[in-house]
Amino acid sequence: MRYGLINTQTPAPLIKIKDFPLSEQPILSPQKGLKWIPDNAPVYNSRTQTLTLVSPVPVDATEVPYAVQYKPNTDIFKLIKNEAYKRIINIFGADNRNATAKQRNLIARAVELTDKGRANWTQAELAEWDAGNSLWARVKSLRNDSNNLETLYVGMSNSDKNNFDPSNNIYWSE
Repeated sequence: MRYGLINTQTPAPLIKIKDFPLSEQPILSPQKGLKWIPDNAPVYNSRTQTLTLVSPVPVDATEVPYAVQYKPNTDIFKLIKNEAYKRIINIFGADNRNATAKQRNLIARAVELTDKGRANWTQAELAEWDAGNSLWARVKSLRNDSNNLETLYVGMSNSDKNNFDPSNNIYWSE
């Protein structure tokens, strides 16, 4: 069991945390002005929340005090954008480097075909354009999902934020 050592004379930072075997109870002489208290950290969602020690520890604390706080929206938005990025990369292939090159090649080829003019395309170039457009539509859909998910998160209740997982497929079109 984990215990925290506190000062019982004046509020002060936690002195230390130590693990004791279940068969051993930590004991200190009360005259020393120190006391071991249980360290029962609360359950929290590490994706959306942070856990911090409350300091100074009150002299009458019966367990190590923690504060659970929600991460700033910007931190959650990074998680959402990272998930969108992973899904976009998967459209073009599992290898990040090759997927990025494929995206650049798709854009470059679109520029070439645009410069040539649609009226001058062969059937193969038209098929190539349609295939590229199909891929790009999937990318735009995921970017839209990402934007919508950020808006959804801002409006969530705290209990919904506790269960929030941006990698959950229910939030994504693919």
